[in-house]
Amino acid sequence: MSPHRSIQQKIVLDAVLIAVAAVLLVLARPSSTAPVARDVPPVFLGFYVIYLGVLFLLSYFYSDASHVLRSLIWVCEHFSYPRGRRMAFFYFGLSLLLGICALCGSFGLIGWGR
Repeated sequence: MSPHRSIQQKIVLDAVLIAVAAVLLVLARPSSTAPVARDVPPVFLGFYVIYLGVLFLLSYFYSDASHVLRSLIWVCEHFSYPRGRRMAFFYFGLSLLLGICALCGSFGLIGWGR
């Protein structure tokens, strides 16, 4: 019975991870009332990119806990150059840097082209 419970726990964790990503992605869309010429990214775009990086970091340590995390470590092992599990740290660092830049831009700390 414990393997069946483990599969159910993986499915619940997958659903939570995907739901959080979907909510952040929906919140990251620019609002229709904002002018198009404005080059300020939405605040939740930075959170979404950082969240993806955290998922890559979690996939390095807990790849067997979830199907989503297992697929992310599979991307690191098969689609990266150089290939390997340690590329999860690179993707985490890259998304952390890009997410922080997006957050700084949305709060006005970075002048995008001004």
